[in-house]
Amino acid sequence: MRYCFLVIWVWLQVWISRYKGCALCLRCSDRKIRKHAELEIQYQYGVAEIDLIALPGIDGILARSDLPAITLIQNSATMLADKHSVKVIVMLAHLGCLGNPTDEEGHIACLHLSGKAIQACESYAPTVLWLVDADGKLIREISRETTVTIEHVQLPT
Repeated sequence: MRYCFLVIWVWLQVWISRYKGCALCLRCSDRKIRKHAELEIQYQYGVAEIDLIALPGIDGILARSDLPAITLIQNSATMLADKHSVKVIVMLAHLGCLGNPTDEEGHIACLHLSGKAIQACESYAPTVLWLVDADGKLIREISRETTVTIEHVQLPT
């Protein structure tokens, strides 16, 4: 009986220790993508909690270098990443976004430019780029792809 209890206790400690830490998610404020995206982030990166910076069409905002909101987003991301010991920063775009109405190729281009803006923050956490469908289910992790070209894509105005 003691052995069984010990095995269960060790298994629980290993399982609980996997879900420690925090992730930072920069995503659209569309509520439809929240549930699936957050669960996927928790599963993929083994975090218990997720800090959030949400704006409509945030990938399109960060892709444009002439908007004053970029500095606010970068400062917020840096502060949250440093103060909460963030393990990973997830930049998330979704299809069917009303704040950044573009196709899949346009979102990929915006994600690449957004990733560069977030990597300019003074944070040691790695940045990953995700494209999800309209329900928040992961379609592609863009940050692992190296063959994407963004020169011919029209950015949102």
